Amino acid sequence: ILGLRTIFPLFMKSPKSNKLIGISEDTVNGYICSIICSLVRNCEGQQRQRLINKFIESNMAKIDRVLELHFKHLEKLQIVDHLIDRLRDDLEVEATAEQEDEFYMKRLDAGLFTLHHIDFII
Repeated sequence: ILGLRTIFPLFMKSPKSNKLIGISEDTVNGYICSIICSLVRNCEGQQRQRLINKFIESNMAKIDRVLELHFKHLEKLQIVDHLIDRLRDDLEVEATAEQEDEFYMKRLDAGLFTLHHIDFII
């Protein structure tokens, strides 16, 4: 798995947003967390041990990074959840299925999907 040498430096310090191609830092973090989540899910035996050792090395700095990303995305999601709760309170009737789908999409945009990946890695 030569890819571990490539993916973990990006995981530890993701590149800043690139205005030329329009990818934000959060998007890059989401992609990287998705890749690592897939590795955790699909690696077995010696490959899995190498992956776990990557998290343990350097005084567990990668575990600190996972927790940092967890709290960052959780905070963003809580802000959006608060806004959604206010929108629900402003509605005079129960939210329709279409509105609930819109609320769910807002939560996904705020980092819910990435948060699920981060929590799986943990």
